[in-house]
Amino acid sequence: MTLHKTLQKRDYATSKELLEAGEKLPADLKSHQFTSILDGLVQHQEFALIFLFMDDGTIATDVYEYDSFNNTIFQSIVRYLPNDEASQEFLGSFISRLDSLNDELEGKTLLSFALENEIALELIQVLVEHGCDTHTIDRSDNNLIHQIVKKYTRKFDNGLRYLQFLYQEGVDVDKPNVVMDTPLHIAVREHRIPYIQWLMENGANANLQNKQGESPIFIATSQGGGTEKYELMRQFNTPDFSHVNTRGETLFYAADLNHLKLLLEDGADLYQTSKDTYGKTLSKLDTLATNAPEFVEIAIACDQFEVNRQDDHGNTLLHKVCARQTINEEKRAKEIYKIVKLLIAAGADVDITNDNEETAMMLAAKDNLKTKTVELLLSHKK
Repeated sequence: MTLHKTLQKRDYATSKELLEAGEKLPADLKSHQFTSILDGLVQHQEFALIFLFMDDGTIATDVYEYDSFNNTIFQSIVRYLPNDEASQEFLGSFISRLDSLNDELEGKTLLSFALENEIALELIQVLVEHGCDTHTIDRSDNNLIHQIVKKYTRKFDNGLRYLQFLYQEGVDVDKPNVVMDTPLHIAVREHRIPYIQWLMENGANANLQNKQGESPIFIATSQGGGTEKYELMRQFNTPDFSHVNTRGETLFYAADLNHLKLLLEDGADLYQTSKDTYGKTLSKLDTLATNAPEFVEIAIACDQFEVNRQDDHGNTLLHKVCARQTINEEKRAKEIYKIVKLLIAAGADVDITNDNEETAMMLAAKDNLKTKTVELLLSHKK
């Protein structure tokens, strides 16, 4: 019986005898057939046979000679090697026989390949103890913490264990990649809440800016959705409200309105100006004129709010609300009415004129859907 046949039948005792006698696998053996053999050897912990294949050159020991870790002994190991004492001892001996251990194949080192496939932490530790470098970076300048944080997973337990191990090995939690994204930028963008928590607890800086001028806090507050990510980060870092991205937007201006109350509590300035998408200079307060009444209520409750403050053109917030377009929508007209009511209750002076000698009522009167708003303003004229 040939070596190939004995391996197929998993008659490993006979296979060992044939290998020691110098028999080799056929040269025309298909790749998938050899992969199946390797899978079986690893699953059944036939480590002596693996070493014999390394000795006779069937398994190459120079990582540089491979094109990929897939469909090789490395894939068999990360998929099927048990996590026990014998396997750990084998892995250490196996790694010690390799050359070019930290070379990349398809953008991955052996260590990053093992992490990607989520092998047991104890086996990761064996790899590192025998020469795998925890400080390697990929072609995009991502370190291993970047790579773990970026990988999609439904369970974060393994990733968190890996992160703690790498942190103890001295891997930088704030390392910027080629676009100046730190691991925290990626964790925020990809909504990896457990990783955000871990990074913040281990000293990550939520105010570091990437090439777009955006910090993790900037991204968390501007990408929409809930406030969970920002609420987590604000426990550790205060936002830098001086940050401006490459589009000219400040952090506060770019933030979605779900974060309005929190950001005001943390020191945001309602009157700080920024550039909008079209290059126009506006404050956050200006944007509230075209939004829902509940956000105006938040601004009114803020100590810094000045209800009759005028801009460079003499317009108060009341002017801006009354100038808002309804686009023939009754819903918009009702929102305008509600906001005007709120502003009047907060002390808005309906008689103030802008640089064009216009009162808020004059602006509202230009739209037939704002009749109720006009009546409300008339009732409060002095």
